[in-house]
Amino acid sequence: MSRVDDGSLARYADAIVRDGLQIGPGDVLAVHPEPIQREFAIALTEAGYRAGARYVDVLEVDPRIEAVTVWVRKLRPPVPQQLATSGVRLHRERAQG
Repeated sequence: MSRVDDGSLARYADAIVRDGLQIGPGDVLAVHPEPIQREFAIALTEAGYRAGARYVDVLEVDPRIEAVTVWVRKLRPPVPQQLATSGVRLHRERAQG
């Protein structure tokens, strides 16, 4: 398998972020790669900021992790409650088997 050059990877990431996801000024982009996708995750992160994203959240997925707890908060209107009280907490464990 041949490696994609940095320029092509950046153009591909820009197309995904701008045209596919339509990320623009003030948006938040979430990128959840596996370890082998590190270079692509970096390209998507850089493309997100070039497109004007306020924040790019990168959470690498590692199959060796057994459990995780995640807090999610809504980041933009319309939000009927105060942001401090508007959220979800999730806990997930890998199935045994």
